[in-house]
Amino acid sequence: MPDNREIDGGDKHISVSGQLLSQELRRVCLKYAPRQHAEAIVEKISEAEKLGVATHGLHYFLGAVLPLLQQGLVHDSHITVSGNFIHADCQGGVGFYNVLKGLQAAGRVAAKTGVAVITFKMPGKVGALRTYCREFTSAGQFIVLLKNTAPMLGLPETGGSFLGTNPLAVGLAGTDFIFDGSLSSVSTNTVRIKNKLNETFSWHPGFDRALRSTASPQAILDEGGGLLPFSCGPSWYKSFFLAVVVEALSALAGGRTGKRVKDARGRLYSKEGMAGMIVDKNAFPQYEHYLDEVQLLFNEILACGLTLPGSDKMTTDEISVIENDWEALGKL
Repeated sequence: MPDNREIDGGDKHISVSGQLLSQELRRVCLKYAPRQHAEAIVEKISEAEKLGVATHGLHYFLGAVLPLLQQGLVHDSHITVSGNFIHADCQGGVGFYNVLKGLQAAGRVAAKTGVAVITFKMPGKVGALRTYCREFTSAGQFIVLLKNTAPMLGLPETGGSFLGTNPLAVGLAGTDFIFDGSLSSVSTNTVRIKNKLNETFSWHPGFDRALRSTASPQAILDEGGGLLPFSCGPSWYKSFFLAVVVEALSALAGGRTGKRVKDARGRLYSKEGMAGMIVDKNAFPQYEHYLDEVQLLFNEILACGLTLPGSDKMTTDEISVIENDWEALGKL
């Protein structure tokens, strides 16, 4: 076993190969799910770890995906196509394969007609949205994905959690650029991992039950606690109402909104919605000009010493996971 690395809170990360992680995930998933569902889970969880997205890697699998698998909550979605519009009725549970299948159907429609819009009713647990984007951006397709979640974002004025963290992902056609982020200060899974490792934040991303800002993950996760929007102070409304937009579009997909989605501690069974849009390169009359211009823009950004989101390619097969999580996977 490679060397262990100490974490501030006393826990350890260990280094394992991506191939071994995939092998162990596949072993467990095939106990509970049909092969196509199992392979989609393995692909997206492994990719998240290789990209350094620990919030949707092994820890997420054990806490949010495995319990649903063990309950047999794996459903095949029913997909309908009407012109440029695709709808998937997914019924919740574990939804990696259903989302992948739906997006691929939308990608084919976009390739033929230029654009496709897709909605997912109750997609369930689907992992990191960014892991679905590369397949389409590499094919010259622009993709936007959004999804609501159980309430965890709020303000003192709302008296606690009011909206979901509501992730939003955008992939730019023909590039490696993929933006993916929650509309709260950080994601709920980031808070859960911090709490597991007995770490605190260096700033105040959330509030406690008394609605005081806090750096404590435990206080944020406690009943009455929650996360602040990513834009706070005088600019609080920018991310808060963007989260409202995601919430509304998710309702258009057939999901629920606010506390009707589920309370923050019933996240496994939340009744969410998800929506996406894919535009094919053939629909853009200035596609080659666009490729030249975005490259110039990216070069200017890189010259400032900044890193572009999505440029973190999977260059190594060695990944770092929490030791306790790895041991738990091996015992399943």
